[in-house]
Amino acid sequence: MPLIIKHSLRIQLDSFGGYRPEGWCPRVGFTLLGPVPAGAVLEWTVTRPDGAVWFSGTARLREAAADERIAAELRHGEDGCDEAGTFGLRIRLVSALDGVDELLHDGSFTVTARGGEHLYAVDNSWLGGLGLVSLDTAGLADAPRLRATAFLPGDAQAYQLEAHCFFRGVRLPEPASVATGWAGPGNDGEPTLREVLAEFDAVRGWNNDRASGWGSGWHLLDENDGPYEVVFLRDSTVVRRVPFEVTDGRIVATGPIEPGTSGGPVLVVEAHDAAGPAGSSGAAPARGPAGSGGSAGTEALAGTDGRAPAIRTTDRRVPDGEAPDSAAYYGDPVTAAARAGIDEVYADRAPVAAEASGAAAAADATDDPAVRAFVDRAERLLQTWEHDMTTTAPPFGFAQTLAADAVLRENDDYLPLAAAVASVPDSASTTIAGVPVTIGELRSRVESLFAAARSRLEATATAEEDALAPYRAALAGDKLRIFEEHPAGTFEYLTTGRAVIDTPEQLAGAEYWYFEGANDVSGTVSADGVQARVTAAGWRVVGWQFDADGTTVDHWEVQGTGTSAPLSAFRRE
Repeated sequence: MPLIIKHSLRIQLDSFGGYRPEGWCPRVGFTLLGPVPAGAVLEWTVTRPDGAVWFSGTARLREAAADERIAAELRHGEDGCDEAGTFGLRIRLVSALDGVDELLHDGSFTVTARGGEHLYAVDNSWLGGLGLVSLDTAGLADAPRLRATAFLPGDAQAYQLEAHCFFRGVRLPEPASVATGWAGPGNDGEPTLREVLAEFDAVRGWNNDRASGWGSGWHLLDENDGPYEVVFLRDSTVVRRVPFEVTDGRIVATGPIEPGTSGGPVLVVEAHDAAGPAGSSGAAPARGPAGSGGSAGTEALAGTDGRAPAIRTTDRRVPDGEAPDSAAYYGDPVTAAARAGIDEVYADRAPVAAEASGAAAAADATDDPAVRAFVDRAERLLQTWEHDMTTTAPPFGFAQTLAADAVLRENDDYLPLAAAVASVPDSASTTIAGVPVTIGELRSRVESLFAAARSRLEATATAEEDALAPYRAALAGDKLRIFEEHPAGTFEYLTTGRAVIDTPEQLAGAEYWYFEGANDVSGTVSADGVQARVTAAGWRVVGWQFDADGTTVDHWEVQGTGTSAPLSAFRRE
């Protein structure tokens, strides 16, 4: 059955009523872990605080293989709500074709009123106590960087933020690179909470090539047991701490371990507020999922030893009457929850014995022509596209969208090359751009590249739909039909006197719409008995007149020669 990566679950509010909110509509996002059957849809139901059903909706899903990740988003814009309270949320995955009907989430979310008329936001405060710790094996499996995620109140920007890692209360030399993510906006678009990711280039989970001298200046977690703490600062003030412990070379799991949304597994820990000097919380990672009100949530998820099960279970529904009384994970941390184990976190770490075997263990696999062809293609893809695809944040411009499309066009040629070396072990070594890598790392990085390209195209499509939503809300009748055929951004809307229409309100209020385009005219001329075909520049203007309800009153077209239409073409007598 498909599972939800619970730490990816996010609920925010969209505005209902145009630019000036008259209420709110929910938007739910999360990452699904396959398999997803053919013909599947997500069915979701939201109930009001009094228990009455507000609405039920569906969203189609594409078929997905086992362990494939799908970014899902549920949106409702048909009617809005103008009240605060706790709303029920149930999500099911249904496939009539395969006879599948699985409960994915059965919980609730709380909406609070904000200062101002009709302004609301989801209470996402439980995320403030959540910390995520991972090793970026998708980026570099032989020496994964330490990553830590925290959630800060308000609209924290990357330029305001910094993060440092402490070991046994002493700050390690190099700070992290910091990026911001999801913002948890209310229905006025204002962020209420900001996701912040810190990545430490100088702190690695392990180094499979340490014998070669590569990465000699790194701090390796697997060689330094003890308490750690990632400290986040905003405007030079400590605002959040994410502590964890390393024992026997491994990060200690104090809460659930979940698959990552794009890379390796993620350990869920509890984050602390700013109390005390930096690095002071030491090795006191909390025992329950943040915001859960204690350890009960973690024990229900992870078992009595505090470690998440290594084997995913197909049924993790909470028995009736035992659902956690908590806002954490929107009231349901268990149903269809995807789980990983600590062995999966360290699956790419080479055994110590293999390190001692020297050059024999690192034999170059590229003597095989099939491997060489695979490596060459992987190197070209990564050298050309990886930096852009993995570091550029949305919103994405036209050129960046074209780049993502170009990456995905490479997939058909890459797949046969990858299949030809499927039997080559991940540990086999090679080099790209003079840097030692393993075949497994190349596979992972190229797959991450394709995943990033797909995600970029999906984000672009979502952004385009978001940009068109205010126009659709403002238009009706024939105006809306014509707009769907000629969306703003792709077409320039003009009105009387060739004035450009810039806003949804202007478009809705304009009695006349015009489109102007080129219309080159071909013909034949004769000179001294010689005939030749010529083309003259021309223009074409298409116009509509509407009544107050958006119904077409008149429709016409005029043409002429020249580089652009005269102003008279934009007047209707």
